[in-house]
Parts: sequence; C-alpha cells; structure tokens
Amino acid sequence: MRFVLVNGRMPCSKTLCMHCCAPIHAGYLRELSTGLSFCDHECYALYSCRWAVKLGSGLAGINAP
Repeated sequence: MRFVLVNGRMPCSKTLCMHCCAPIHAGYLRELSTGLSFCDHECYALYSCRWAVKLGSGLAGINAP
C-alpha cells in the first residue's frame, strides 16, 4: 500500500480517521489508491492489517486451478 504523510495542513472538509473515527487535524496520513484518511501511522497499520486478514480469510476456501 502506498500512502502520503501530510503535515501542517487540514483536509478541506471535516474528515474522520477511517480506523478510530477521531477528527483529522493538521497532520494526517492519506492512502493514495483509496484517498482514505487516518489520524496517524498506527491507525493506518491497524486498518490495513484488519483488511488484509479479511481478504485472506475470504480467499482461504477458494482453490486455484
């Protein structure tokens, strides 16, 4: 996953962290492919791991040809 760390700038609209739902302030992390915002790198990592596990478990029962 690719992301950008934004310092000293707030999003144009009121934005919440995708993991913990905290309001985004002057420094935040934005995931490039989805545009999702996170309040810090910990929330980004936790959110990413959670989705990786969900995707992995969803594919566990599928047999590749």
